Amino acid sequence: ISEWWDDEDAVNYDANSLLLLLVGMQIAASAAIVLTSRFVDFTPVKAGTAAAGVGLWGWAILKMKLSRVSIRPEVSVQAELITTGPFRWVRHPMYSGLVLFLLPCVFSPFHMWRLLLWLGLLGVLVTKASVEERLLAEQFPGYSDYRRRTKRFVPFLL
Repeated sequence: ISEWWDDEDAVNYDANSLLLLLVGMQIAASAAIVLTSRFVDFTPVKAGTAAAGVGLWGWAILKMKLSRVSIRPEVSVQAELITTGPFRWVRHPMYSGLVLFLLPCVFSPFHMWRLLLWLGLLGVLVTKASVEERLLAEQFPGYSDYRRRTKRFVPFLL
């Protein structure tokens, strides 16, 4: 067993397994929240919140270009550091958009398990964002400056 832990390939395999687990948890939690919600219960505020989330998510994808989007927290060698559009306000607008879209689903109708699942999803996204930020800092020398001036998920707050 000690040989396995000293093997760099084993460590990379373990890290990739963790990242795949996080992605799976993200998909499962999001699907469970959406598929158990009743969209007919959406008030104008709930519909507006969900639409804002989809809009933020879509804007980020357009700015990044769909071909560069990955659900896994990874940075390709062809990646560019994008600091305009929604990335001017938050470092992870796709995660913010997903959370914003799902929030009204938690309350349509409200169930405690849905709220706990949503909070668990927040934890998964924070973990994925941390991994991404470490990789981005390694690849882009200007990332630490960008991180200092731009909030992670919510403009002016978080």
